Amino acid sequence: APLSHLNLSRANAPTSTPPPPTQRPHARPTHPVSTHTQRHTAGVFAGELGLHVLVVNQRQRELSILIKLALESLTTEEVITMVSTQARGIFFDGVPMRFYGSTLLGYCAAFGLRAPIALLFSNEGVRRSLNLSDPRLACSRTGFLPLHAAVANGRPDMFDYLIGRIVPLDDECRHAMRLGQAESKTDDKWSQRYICLEDSAAEYHHRTTLTANAELSLLTPLQLSAKLGDQRMARHILRDRLILNWKWGPITSYRMELTEIDSAGEHGNDLMEIVASLSANSRTQELLLDSFMQGFMHELFLSKWKRFAGRIYYYLRAIDVLYMLTILYQGFDLKNDTATGNDAEAQKWLTYLSLSLALVLTAIELASIVLKWRNDTHIRSKREKLKQM
Repeated sequence: APLSHLNLSRANAPTSTPPPPTQRPHARPTHPVSTHTQRHTAGVFAGELGLHVLVVNQRQRELSILIKLALESLTTEEVITMVSTQARGIFFDGVPMRFYGSTLLGYCAAFGLRAPIALLFSNEGVRRSLNLSDPRLACSRTGFLPLHAAVANGRPDMFDYLIGRIVPLDDECRHAMRLGQAESKTDDKWSQRYICLEDSAAEYHHRTTLTANAELSLLTPLQLSAKLGDQRMARHILRDRLILNWKWGPITSYRMELTEIDSAGEHGNDLMEIVASLSANSRTQELLLDSFMQGFMHELFLSKWKRFAGRIYYYLRAIDVLYMLTILYQGFDLKNDTATGNDAEAQKWLTYLSLSLALVLTAIELASIVLKWRNDTHIRSKREKLKQM
């Protein structure tokens, strides 16, 4: 690893005076984009920037100074290359490192550092060329964009910031931005108290990209929080989607759009399917309990069951039972060889009935195959689009 990586990893270095690593890059403008070499580490930390080390050690002030230096010394393309560089060494395959998003912006989102992101997007060239939903920022290991990294690490405040909400500015973040001298689009009083990404924000419903890890592919932030069993994050995202229906004194009624929740979605990763999956972890299955939003998910399952799912289930089981009984009767009757003229007539109608039931069951299976084929085709088309990009 470069010597600067070792210096930057000193988590207990005093923050009152800038440490040596923040001064050395002035003599070498491209220093912030240097990564670990593989000669001594054999790829263990391949792709890791010194800036990644600063993020992990929560050294927001020094990181802000280096980002300011990069914006002043590097071209826009080089800055984008810097923030989209993937920490791809085998060290980052383990948990929790694999949930940090690999890129610098993903790490900032995972560790709740807002100032470096604000400084980066205060640059007009970066704002024109990059936003937080750009596929170049997606982790090649998990498909996480910075927004998904914030969700995977349980950062509701960072989630609000990344989707463009106005969030309060804490003292540490304010001081780091002052060191980086971020440009402000608003009056000084407002910018000293609040922070907002505006046009560079991430898309609220953006899905993770397709990777070799199919378990985490094509998930929205809400679906990802449910898949990981993070009830606090799932509750935060769901409450954010509530729309006031009416209010009468202490009683309030809300409504909610069921996109990403109802199992009628086309992706096969909707919240109802994730929660009901036999492979779901215990924390995910607990979303069905009354303790989660007053039993919202359980009520949704009951509502669908009472409206149509129950009838469909019993119709299908009735067809299965009737088909099985006709086959059993024909089999025993033919084995005993007791057919007479009348019995032969009955056998003929039973044959017609069993064939009809078999056709119905075949049609149901074909419909299931077509549905699965459509979902697979959708995934393949998404993969092809990503390859073209």
